Amino acid sequence: MRREKLFRNVRGEYLYLFNFVNEKGHPCGFNDIWAPTKRVAYKEARKLYNRKGFEHKEWGWIASMLVDFDSLRRSTRSEYHDHNRMGVMMSC
Repeated sequence: MRREKLFRNVRGEYLYLFNFVNEKGHPCGFNDIWAPTKRVAYKEARKLYNRKGFEHKEWGWIASMLVDFDSLRRSTRSEYHDHNRMGVMMSC
């Protein structure tokens, strides 16, 4: 069986998958980010998504969703599609 190549875009960046955890440490979501290295992916995910709970004008209080940096990993195309399929199944 052949090993599948890592998923890359035209700029040479890898697709990194990661999960979110709530303030109690329980998984509560997932997302992905394009980055050339794991260090850059870590930095970008921290900047974009690592927020404590906040008050939204329309929806009210939203609990914190923190990036689970232990789950940050490069993915293949099939892993990416499986990750999204599982997320859709869990959210319906």
